[in-house]
Amino acid sequence: MSAPGGVPWQPGGPVDRGEVLRLIEAEAARLRALFGGKLVGARVYNDAAIPIANSTTTFLTFNSERFDTGGFHSESSNTGRLTAPTDGLYLIGAHIRWATDATPSGRRQIVLMVNGADAIALEEPAIAVNVAIPMFQGLSSLYELAAGDYVEVRVFQSSGASLNVDATPPASPEFWILRV
Repeated sequence: MSAPGGVPWQPGGPVDRGEVLRLIEAEAARLRALFGGKLVGARVYNDAAIPIANSTTTFLTFNSERFDTGGFHSESSNTGRLTAPTDGLYLIGAHIRWATDATPSGRRQIVLMVNGADAIALEEPAIAVNVAIPMFQGLSSLYELAAGDYVEVRVFQSSGASLNVDATPPASPEFWILRV
């Protein structure tokens, strides 16, 4: 991956958005080929920024679908959930972009939760947030779900004030599930 201008990307550095989109599209094409074009899954997003109150755990919501080939998501109720229609092994993931913080301090956390109670993946940087660059976070996990189990994305931040999860389609906030 490169930073703007073709410079190799460094953790915490700027990201070339076009290259991120090309990588996402290439991975989607690879997965379609791997599964013979018969992917069962969903990818959902929110087309508006989501304010996250300081020091408050928040479950994200997703008001739009990129695709849903198995009835995983509802756009009218429990919009933050992706629900497994059958027992199986699933690849689950999410990525978000935090708004630039005028006073870079505190924590930023993203967690994948099963049935509102069990954390199956967590990402929280160990370094201070850089004021000049919006912060991206992403994570994924393979997890065995039973029919009816649901997964959600939970976030937390402690910047000292409300901070948005930015809407930057097709990168944030995004949430997906694929049966493998």
